[in-house]
Amino acid sequence: MYNDFGRAYENIQDFNNKVLEDPQSFITDKIGETYKKYTLFDRCEKIESTQIKTACMVDMITYVAQEQSIQDHQKNLNEVSKTIAELDTKLRNSKDIKESQDIANALASESLKIQMIQASIEADNKIFELKRREKEEQLEQMHSQRINNFEYVPIPIQKGQ
Repeated sequence: MYNDFGRAYENIQDFNNKVLEDPQSFITDKIGETYKKYTLFDRCEKIESTQIKTACMVDMITYVAQEQSIQDHQKNLNEVSKTIAELDTKLRNSKDIKESQDIANALASESLKIQMIQASIEADNKIFELKRREKEEQLEQMHSQRINNFEYVPIPIQKGQ
């Protein structure tokens, strides 16, 4: 379980460091299968502007990473839930005080795991929300830049018409 959190942290770091530098490489290396599953239709494929295409890919990667994160957390919660159910059954059948105390301690440990998963979910959600805001800000800046680079040419008006 703790190894899963370590891997999750490394994945978040990879996401932060690599996704903005080279989205296509990140897709291939880290989330290829999940990316294919959730982005069956590549809506970025026909975008010609490199900046807008990169922003689009980052958006899709953020979505896929969030889906992958949800799946990972669900898997962890299912494992904890299964363990709690097994411990509950053992506790009900326990006839020894020492064994009952050991099971109660194990249940407390599982409760801590749930709290860690919840904290991880909240941290992931904040990161994904931050990525969305960054993307929106980037798109606003690109739009603003295009407007500023647009040269206004007035339409000539002919007199007498």
